[in-house]
Amino acid sequence: MAISAARRIAFHILLRVEAGAWASDLLRSASVDLDPRDAGLASEIVFGALRYQSQLDHLIDRPKLDPEVRIALRMGLYQLLHLDRIPPHAAVSESVELVKMARKRSAAGVVNAILRKPKRTPNVFPDQATALSAPAWLLARWRHAYGETEANLLALSFLQPPQAYYRAGRQQDIGSQ
Repeated sequence: MAISAARRIAFHILLRVEAGAWASDLLRSASVDLDPRDAGLASEIVFGALRYQSQLDHLIDRPKLDPEVRIALRMGLYQLLHLDRIPPHAAVSESVELVKMARKRSAAGVVNAILRKPKRTPNVFPDQATALSAPAWLLARWRHAYGETEANLLALSFLQPPQAYYRAGRQQDIGSQ
């Protein structure tokens, strides 16, 4: 099975982000020649996997994985749990193919098994910080400053993708305005 351009680009970007690169800069340069739909999917996968990383890593629940395997799992889980328009078989099979492409064939079965698990069981997180995918120290500061309810609402707001605005034919978030 061929891997879509969007997922291939998202995979390479997330690998570089893991090593310290900036996702937005990499996305901008990597998606110049992409179809707008593919560029949008790559962006959604990259930023979504980063926003929900704490939750995704908890669901993966395997501390000793190669970065390529962990990133393919994060991508697959994010698509399965948060993108309604992605067919589950596409998220699973392309994640498995990404692992194979990264020369980690021995992990293909593990990736397949982990990605089939969240559909059968509800996701239960060990603490509020993981459930909100926010650092525990930051959540504690927000709770101290704003109270429990407001801190949780603030953390939830960071899980939402930024609103997109269009100016001069380019999509931008509100911060770039």
